[in-house]
Amino acid sequence: MTKALYILVLLLATTATPLTAWAQQAGQADKNVVTKAQQLRVRMQLMAINGDPSMAAKMSNGLEWSKLSADQQEKIRGEVLAFTSKSEAEQEKLLTHYERLIRFDAPRRDAYLARAAWLRVVMDTFTTAERQTLESLPPQARAARILERKEQCIREGRLPADPPAEPAK
Repeated sequence: MTKALYILVLLLATTATPLTAWAQQAGQADKNVVTKAQQLRVRMQLMAINGDPSMAAKMSNGLEWSKLSADQQEKIRGEVLAFTSKSEAEQEKLLTHYERLIRFDAPRRDAYLARAAWLRVVMDTFTTAERQTLESLPPQARAARILERKEQCIREGRLPADPPAEPAK
């Protein structure tokens, strides 16, 4: 499991615990409200049934958390706060992307995470106005502009050069 995916798993696992206590208090006021923590717990149970049971086992106990350094724990706490501060719609979108990502096999997941890493660097180089212009372009033109900016970032040393493509087998 890649480090980014592992952190995301821990993020989701640590989100459920503090939210559960809050949900219990809130649940006393309204028994019909389904909290995000309850949704996350059900999703993780489904993942255990349909996917990787070792991942669910890691998430259900605190052993993995205790192995992290204080800095790593603090980073994850920050990510949890960032996740919980998002709107319900945005949280749902993130969870959907996460569920799709964990279903990928290892090579496909690694390729996706590598693309996401360079894309984040490239997108950070665009101004707000440039991003708005990008959004208005058709997909092919938008992709071409992003790839042009990627090449520029490589020339400027912001990104490492792409490794040569492996020949097809």
